[in-house]
Amino acid sequence: MLEVSISADVLTLIEDEGTATTFTISLSEPPSSGGIAINFETGKAFALGDF
Repeated sequence: MLEVSISADVLTLIEDEGTATTFTISLSEPPSSGGIAINFETGKAFALGDF
């Protein structure tokens, strides 16, 4: 079974400081020929769009 792990280099974004983060997505094996879909969800609508 394919395992997906996600990490971020910055865990707290502060809008006034203009912080940014880079997400790294790692797979335990290559994806199938159809690929995979990964969705990021938060408890706040348009959370990443606020920045």
